Amino acid sequence: CNHDNGGCDHECEEDKYDEWCSCLEGFKISTDDWRKCVDINECAGKRGDDFHQDCYECINGNPGYRCKCRSGFREDNSNNEGNCIDINECEVGEEGYDSDCHNCNNTNGSHTCSCNRGYKLSSNGKSCIDVNECDGVNGTDYNQDCHHCQNAEPGYTCECNDGYEAENSNLEGTCVVLPNCVIRPGAVYYCLWWYAG
Repeated sequence: CNHDNGGCDHECEEDKYDEWCSCLEGFKISTDDWRKCVDINECAGKRGDDFHQDCYECINGNPGYRCKCRSGFREDNSNNEGNCIDINECEVGEEGYDSDCHNCNNTNGSHTCSCNRGYKLSSNGKSCIDVNECDGVNGTDYNQDCHHCQNAEPGYTCECNDGYEAENSNLEGTCVVLPNCVIRPGAVYYCLWWYAG
């Protein structure tokens, strides 16, 4: 080993009886010449054993390997062993982030979005849009006692016929009979007003 590294490509080791060559990480001893080191092709091996489980496409290097990643992952080729790291799409500024998603939940390689009351998931599945309850059916999508539904974001309010007043709270409106008023069939109403003088 003291003369020309024992003819070894990488490292020469010896004891009082023998000498041998060893290789750096990512290399192995050649089957043709015990002094030569050849690259280990990790990509020819098994995913999860010889190269990283999340590596979508393994590209052999000399030494080591790199990874190309599928959507939702970022390459981490900071050492000789490539890796694909999940992108947290729920972080502001990340690819796939939509500020109109009310409740973002990062998943491995993707994310899900859920919406607050009065909103629904848009067709892209990544953002929330207002539900127009007033386009729906009276008594099903909005309060049956709401005379004239007005969409709001979120929810809806009501405009009421004469003799009623609007109660527009908690994202849902309704119409209630004014105090001291009686509504007769045919939308005729009578109100009693007291004057204390």
